[in-house]
Amino acid sequence: MSEQFKEWNGDEWQEHIVQLLRARYSEPGQFQEMPSRDRGDLGLEGFSRDGICYQCYAPEPPYSVAELYEKQRNKITADIGKFIKNHRRLAAVFGELKIKRWLLVVPRYLSTQLLVHCTTKIAEVIQAQLPYVDGQFDIGVITDAEFAFELCQLAAVRGYLHDVLVPVPDAAQIEEFATENVSLLGKVSHKAGKLPKLDSPSKIDEFSSRMVQHYLRGKSAIDALRERDPEQFESLLRCKQAKEDLLEIQSLVQVGDASTVLKTFNEFKLEVERQVSVSPHTAEVVAWGAVADWLFRCPLDF
Repeated sequence: MSEQFKEWNGDEWQEHIVQLLRARYSEPGQFQEMPSRDRGDLGLEGFSRDGICYQCYAPEPPYSVAELYEKQRNKITADIGKFIKNHRRLAAVFGELKIKRWLLVVPRYLSTQLLVHCTTKIAEVIQAQLPYVDGQFDIGVITDAEFAFELCQLAAVRGYLHDVLVPVPDAAQIEEFATENVSLLGKVSHKAGKLPKLDSPSKIDEFSSRMVQHYLRGKSAIDALRERDPEQFESLLRCKQAKEDLLEIQSLVQVGDASTVLKTFNEFKLEVERQVSVSPHTAEVVAWGAVADWLFRCPLDF
């Protein structure tokens, strides 16, 4: 299952990227933010002492592929225009520093035409013969995927929460899982039959289908977290194993009832939020996936 895309508003995106830039340029003074309140915006979020300028942009949704391209193209045009027009002020800011790259940092971009537009703007900047521009000046577009190491650094100290968004499985995916895991579905159906409100085959089937859906979404979220941040993935596995060990003991000495499912979900979601650097949404998906897994494999019983 492919990962869905998270929408950002402009302020949140700027704060997110500046935080990542501070992590990348951790030595004091290596990254310089550019405040816009005094005498206007110079078209830059900040610059690094290695000669890279950064500008953030997250347009308000909804938008088509063409609309996103137009918005991002216009943003580059406007801010490169400021980069040229404000040459006196920027020369004073940069001093002896030569700028090698100007980067627009966006949540995503969907058209290669945007890169073509960057190439045309490079020629304009070079032609302007700006004193602070390096002879090999370049303009590019990147996403926060360029900051994978910094994202993990921040997550380790809970300065960043991974928000893993995965689609809801469709009927065909649920049916495929059910066909390949008949014995697991049999266990869930048997347990569901003990719950007073699930008093018909159709209700039991609906409950079982929802558990398959939760299991598949939870697995996708965990797989995505493993790819993004192995350290947080390991933290999640330890958290889940601890809860599973407790459930196995409880199943031997306690009798569960209809409240057991929600109680287990709420308790584990809280533990995930406490111990793993993931968003509340991701913790919810993972917790439901774990509940379904435990129902399939028997640590959770009634």
